[in-house]
Amino acid sequence: VTGRTSYSLSAFGEHLIGEEIEESVTAAAESIHAMLTDYSVGALYPQKEGDLGGHLYIVEFSEPISDDAALAAFSQALDEGLSATNEDYKVHRTGGFGLNPPRVQAVKPGTFAAWMKSRGQLGGQHKVPRIINEQELFQDLREFASRYRVSHVSTTRH
Repeated sequence: VTGRTSYSLSAFGEHLIGEEIEESVTAAAESIHAMLTDYSVGALYPQKEGDLGGHLYIVEFSEPISDDAALAAFSQALDEGLSATNEDYKVHRTGGFGLNPPRVQAVKPGTFAAWMKSRGQLGGQHKVPRIINEQELFQDLREFASRYRVSHVSTTRH
């Protein structure tokens, strides 16, 4: 079996599974009346002692969203959806215990196709990885996506 069947994200003990992430991202997009084209998420590890880790969602909508308020609403809806479906995530997010709110970077339409093409993986047999646990690959996407950035926000809800 190949594809996106058994992905999980648990860099900080949050134990998110692909289905929970997919449902929450989809619901968050619907909450701002946007159509999602593609996305990937990976861990952002603390840079210094005392910092919390978190997740960065790189999101491509069918129409570019540069409105920070809309992206903040997307991020908050995503955070609330994950908290509602996953108790471990909710505990880690409560009161800033161990996980920052999700950061969201919106990229221009076509970004993921261009990234996959740059990796020699464009075509029906290759799917955009939804959850990227390999830090080198996630860093590659982050650097690539920075050239296609539309906007970037994070929520402050705890």
